[in-house]
Amino acid sequence: MRYQLNFDWLPQYLPILIEGIGVTIYLIVVGAVIGCLLGIVCARTRALGPKPLRPLVGAYVELIRNTPFMIQLFFIFFGLPSLGVQMNQLQAASPAMIVNLGAYSCEIIRAGINATPRGQFEAGASSAMGRFQTFRYVVLVPALQRIWPALSSQIVIVMLGSAVVSQIAAEDLSYAANFIQSRNFRAFETYIVSTLIYLALSVLLRQCCPGLAGRCFPSERRHNDRVHFLGYSAQSAARARWTVLLSLVSFFGGGLVGLLIMFMRVSRNRVLAGLARLYIEIFQGTPLLMQLFLSFFGPALLGMAVPASAGGRPGSNPVERVFPRRNLAGLCRGYRQGPVGSFGQLGHGPAATDGLRHPAASAPYRGGAHRRVLGAGG
Repeated sequence: MRYQLNFDWLPQYLPILIEGIGVTIYLIVVGAVIGCLLGIVCARTRALGPKPLRPLVGAYVELIRNTPFMIQLFFIFFGLPSLGVQMNQLQAASPAMIVNLGAYSCEIIRAGINATPRGQFEAGASSAMGRFQTFRYVVLVPALQRIWPALSSQIVIVMLGSAVVSQIAAEDLSYAANFIQSRNFRAFETYIVSTLIYLALSVLLRQCCPGLAGRCFPSERRHNDRVHFLGYSAQSAARARWTVLLSLVSFFGGGLVGLLIMFMRVSRNRVLAGLARLYIEIFQGTPLLMQLFLSFFGPALLGMAVPASAGGRPGSNPVERVFPRRNLAGLCRGYRQGPVGSFGQLGHGPAATDGLRHPAASAPYRGGAHRRVLGAGG
């Protein structure tokens, strides 16, 4: 079966795509700004706030972090109107993204606050600063500087997750893609275009975040890189096996392929490193929903029968692998120097450095201790 790609419909539906892009940008700007502010307030409360408030903030964080974003969105859009709170689709999508990002950014920012040395607090107090001034000028800025890469990645993840707001008919980019393919019956081409747009938005956002960090934190270095819902009925419980199966396949399959791509990413071979980077950028810069649609509809257009469960695995595995991979690659780069490099200069082979792969193992080799370990001194 030969399938001919046809993009003649694009000029006709271009205004709808532009409108969807505008809604997506609006959602991520509102969600990122207010969500990060909410995360700062919650992080300060959990780390330095009154003890009676800490369990309440902790319960909010655990509730949001352990429930799917789609369920939170449905709760706000379908649940709150029963309490008399009426809102349209966009008004429901905005607080859902704010609440979701606020919980995740809370833990990220709290990690930066907890990493602040105690002497910083004492220095602020000795400078006649109040608690709020100490937190704002002495604690918060260095904490944000430490966790900015992780916070930027979380903002990108939330932007990609915003694709599910189309499920409540919010007219974002995903809604526009679904609307267009229902009119022109060219689902494959439509989702290719929407996937490329999401990729461009993701790359643009990742480029803007370091630039913003450079303005906010002048000393910040520019980096080169940057349980599914179980139903309450017996029928939903029976269908939950696919959730468990897809999660296991994504976890183990993603881990194995992730190690392979990690070694390619830190390889000295520029071709392998370039292929790994291209893979990471494509899957990290497109929503899982778009990957799922392409993996399901694409082979079907070529005459290949793809079950729904099999279509979910190729779409879920890359996302499960890509986001932790930058951390793994960074760890491997970190071990190119230090004790491993020192052993290489002394003529020892790779087997001699296997025990030095943990940062804690580098302690005996500082100063003159390494001479005693190697037998050079008493």
